[in-house]
Amino acid sequence: MTGESRAEARRDVENARADLVATLNALEDRLNFPKRIGRATRRAQVRARAFYAENPGGAIAAAAGVAATVGGIVWLVVRSRLDD
Repeated sequence: MTGESRAEARRDVENARADLVATLNALEDRLNFPKRIGRATRRAQVRARAFYAENPGGAIAAAAGVAATVGGIVWLVVRSRLDD
């Protein structure tokens, strides 16, 4: 093997390693659910704060609606369990 072909082979190996590292990093980002959930939570918090800043009354009404819905669902589940 000549020096030039060795250098070329070494570059090919380095390129393959770089591609493998990029692929593994992409897989880690896709499969790391706690990290993805954390990012989604932060995005939702930013959107909720922006909505509250633009429309405080609407944000309070939306929060009250969500609380009433969750409370109603819990009440129905508990009631159905007690009826059994």
